[in-house]
Amino acid sequence: MDNAVWVLMVEDDAGVARIVGIVLERAGLAVRTAATLQEARQALKAGPVDLVLLDIVLPDGDGRDLIRDIRAAGNAAILMLTSKREYQDILGSLTGGADDYLAKPFRNDELTARIDALLLKRAARTESHILRRGALVLDTDAGRASLQGKDMILTPKDFALLKQLIQNEGKFIQPDVLYERLWKQPMSKDSQAIRSAISRLRRKLEGCGYTILYRTHEGYRFVEEE
Repeated sequence: MDNAVWVLMVEDDAGVARIVGIVLERAGLAVRTAATLQEARQALKAGPVDLVLLDIVLPDGDGRDLIRDIRAAGNAAILMLTSKREYQDILGSLTGGADDYLAKPFRNDELTARIDALLLKRAARTESHILRRGALVLDTDAGRASLQGKDMILTPKDFALLKQLIQNEGKFIQPDVLYERLWKQPMSKDSQAIRSAISRLRRKLEGCGYTILYRTHEGYRFVEEE
């Protein structure tokens, strides 16, 4: 189930957990369950989670106390699924980091509709800061680049340079333009800083299917290898 969409359901009512679990599985989602905050924290460590269905009233505390742990573990969407209907509970949950709120009892079709909407928003949010070129992946929020799943261990300047080249894929960019964008000052007569960074990136990119070309008087260009 490597490509499964994982839902963590934090619910202490076994009957509700069973019914919701059936709804989720029929929707093609993979489900982990937890009945307490402690179990939920362990479940978050078991692997990536795409969505968390979170109750407020749990045997060992307030479910909203888990929101910080969820955010620290990744970028899962959070849907509060609880019997508490008070305005202050809804507002406190949404301002505290939850993405949506659905009070019990609820219709199954409304639950699945809200889940679909949250997963679509999460996918858009995730991809907006991810640049993918084959096995090469840049996370522009984290400032990290990986190749075939392994961290390329780039310096901040090298990462910024690679990001500029990828975002302008296929276009030539003059060395002085790159320098000014990265160093925020005019390039001196010695362009060794750019040449050295390009050389490091070329070595790191070997075997990924992409490279950085240079053409006199035109500059550098990030292209797919033929």
